[in-house]
Amino acid sequence: MKQLLIRADDLGYSYAVNLGIVRSVREGLVRSVGLMPNMPETGRGLAWLRDTGVDVALGQHTNVCLGKPCADPALIPSLLQEDGSFKSSRTYRSCYKEGNDFVVFEEAVTEIRAQLARFRELTGAEPAYFEAHAVMSDNLMRAITYVAEQEGLKEQPMSFDPTARVTCGSTELRMVMRSMAPDYEPAACIRAAVEDMADGETVVFVCHPGYLDRFILEHSSLTIDRTKEVDALIDPGLRAWLEAQPDLKLVDYRDLRACRGTAQRNVWEAGGHRAARLLYNADVRRPDRFRRPHAYKQGKPVRPLGLSRLQPKRAVCHQDDLAGQRHVADALCDGRRGLPAACEL
Repeated sequence: MKQLLIRADDLGYSYAVNLGIVRSVREGLVRSVGLMPNMPETGRGLAWLRDTGVDVALGQHTNVCLGKPCADPALIPSLLQEDGSFKSSRTYRSCYKEGNDFVVFEEAVTEIRAQLARFRELTGAEPAYFEAHAVMSDNLMRAITYVAEQEGLKEQPMSFDPTARVTCGSTELRMVMRSMAPDYEPAACIRAAVEDMADGETVVFVCHPGYLDRFILEHSSLTIDRTKEVDALIDPGLRAWLEAQPDLKLVDYRDLRACRGTAQRNVWEAGGHRAARLLYNADVRRPDRFRRPHAYKQGKPVRPLGLSRLQPKRAVCHQDDLAGQRHVADALCDGRRGLPAACEL
């Protein structure tokens, strides 16, 4: 059985982007949504998402190239411009192409943890998956992996190569994102991605659905294609075609196998209610989408944990995935692989 996961990034980017994402959930195919914890519009987008009544897998779409940080600016100077806002994705690309990774690992960890704290504050839950908004920095990717392993989270390694296989939790998959390609038609690209899948394969199709307002027009070169994705994702014809495929299952991140070695380690290290809360919220069979913070302290029942079934094993490490990213950076910078030379998500 093939598995297709359609993901929408950038909840909180702007008011209009929120509108498009929420419509893609309420009327469309999206069941995994990446939340940008640091953005001013994130709370509003999350409230709208809750109002749909649709059960979605919420992930942390860690953002270090737009807006203000969640951490104390004094602690993360390598990530910031003089005005206290994050350095742009254009800055990341140009420096990466020159071999200059200006991100200080420890500072990236500090900001990632601060955004995780904000995610928990907003949602009352652990992220169903954990990754970063597209910027080019090996140190940032190392920091994402480090925090994910320390916190027992399901990391989604970044990959722009649709032929490359990466591991999310313990599920091997391919990531497909076509939104920066010339003459992009999302529905056709989703169909092509399904037709290219091998039996038993899992593919994550990454989208950025949204509508346009002044903020998105001034801060992103990915504009019209966002609106195309909304139209495609709510298209009854595409839904019918996908549902007619006899060997295809639509999934979200909670359906992907977790890395149980990491979960086991965090049970040993965290102990008590903290570990119970982490595993309860991460359990793919009993997802708890919007629990209030610290609900376990307020007399809420917590499902008994069968910890004996969590077999100790080495936590999956995604460092090998970083090796394939430099050619992606080159492609983003010089226009190879059909990608525009300067596209900011």
